[in-house]
Amino acid sequence: MLSNLRFNPTLKDNKKPSNPLVTSMKSLFCLVLCFVWVGAYALPTNPIIKITPNPTNPASITQTLPVGSFYTQRVCSGQQVKLEAISSGTGTLTYQWIHLQTGTVMGTTAILSITLADGQYNVKITDDTGTTTSSTVIQICAETEPPLNATLTSNGTTSICTSGNAPDLVLTANASNVTTTPACSTPDFKYKWYKNNVLISGANTATFTLGQQVSNAGTYKVEVYNACGFDDATITIGIADSAPMDVNVYTDDASNIVCVGSSLVLRVTAIGVVDSYQWFKQG
Repeated sequence: MLSNLRFNPTLKDNKKPSNPLVTSMKSLFCLVLCFVWVGAYALPTNPIIKITPNPTNPASITQTLPVGSFYTQRVCSGQQVKLEAISSGTGTLTYQWIHLQTGTVMGTTAILSITLADGQYNVKITDDTGTTTSSTVIQICAETEPPLNATLTSNGTTSICTSGNAPDLVLTANASNVTTTPACSTPDFKYKWYKNNVLISGANTATFTLGQQVSNAGTYKVEVYNACGFDDATITIGIADSAPMDVNVYTDDASNIVCVGSSLVLRVTAIGVVDSYQWFKQG
């Protein structure tokens, strides 16, 4: 009987070879377990950041920033900004709000209300497995004063013309301000327009256009805003029944001759309502 027992030298202890399918299933099972184990201890998620300028003002609006965005927030120098980081991770989360230019830690809580100087900021979040740095960057621009010297002008006239084909009136708001913000050297004004002290819905740019209708006559006011406040200006739009007629240009000297180096006064008369004058040289 022993002579019928054969020995395979390629198998240790004469065991059967392993099944390739079984070996593959074992490897896959291990891979799944490893993936689940690693996933359970992943780094903190890239946070969603919310920002509220001047949070003590009930009218302030909270902005939720897209992850990975570069967001510019203008504030008035000395006012607080509220920052909030929303993330998830393993164990206890800790926070560091960083001024990127200096590396200074500005705060260590998920929600931070603080006065910030000009510069760029983001947040680092750490849990039991490591640290995630926010890909969202906030640029703070601290303005120092409200708009100054607001003016309101029209494109050549301040009257609605009830006859003819006069072009639309375009009202333009202008203002100036001084800023010490290197990153935001250009003013970023907001506008509100009023007619006879009633807010005009949807009018929020530097210009406002009026058609030549009698109903558009009235007093218009514009408020020019920045983070520190506003300045305003007004203009009154009247009604002209018709364009000026019988325009006559003349001089005090009937000869209309002037010596080199001397001056000559030109005068004009017209019938009707005249809002403004524009002089041209022909030839």
